[in-house]
Amino acid sequence: LAFWTSPIAFCVVVVIYFYSDMLCTELYYALLGHNVLIDYDHAPFIKAFPVLILLCWQTLGLGIYIFDRHVFVSRVIRTLPYWIPVLSSFSMLWCTWEVEHRLITLSKYVKQNFEDSLHHLGSCVFVRDFVVKAGVQRLLSRKGFREDAGIGTNIKQIVEEIESLELDGKLDELKPEPHDSDLWISEIIYDPSHQDERSRS
Repeated sequence: LAFWTSPIAFCVVVVIYFYSDMLCTELYYALLGHNVLIDYDHAPFIKAFPVLILLCWQTLGLGIYIFDRHVFVSRVIRTLPYWIPVLSSFSMLWCTWEVEHRLITLSKYVKQNFEDSLHHLGSCVFVRDFVVKAGVQRLLSRKGFREDAGIGTNIKQIVEEIESLELDGKLDELKPEPHDSDLWISEIIYDPSHQDERSRS
């Protein structure tokens, strides 16, 4: 059972990962457009829980080659098409795991207008992803986002909550979450009431 369900598990993980990746990318550029730089801290590929689960799942499935009554070469030939979705899904995850590699680089950012880019970067605040998450969760647990205020106002609210956490001395209690799913980002990005003209462009 583990052998035949493994390709499905790989495909499901790929879809979930690319959705999470899209959320991280959208949030990065939304924050960058409103003077906030976010630093993502994700687990390395080989240490990520989904990857470890898939590898264990696949390892269990390899028992079919041991307990099947046919000779080894015959088993491999008969299951050759099986490995196409498994290997392609694994390679897609491997090649696209680091979201930072697909975000805009500093050299590209300052290429068009160095002075304006330098001024913008100088006015930005730098925060870690788990700090932004804590700010969002605190905001949602209290007053919540303002309705129809736009993404800029909502980002300002998040920054204010982060500043409040710092004043309360709670930032030091926060720990990096390299295995976080990043699905909390959807609370900010895909709510229609959070969009404004700047975020749409």
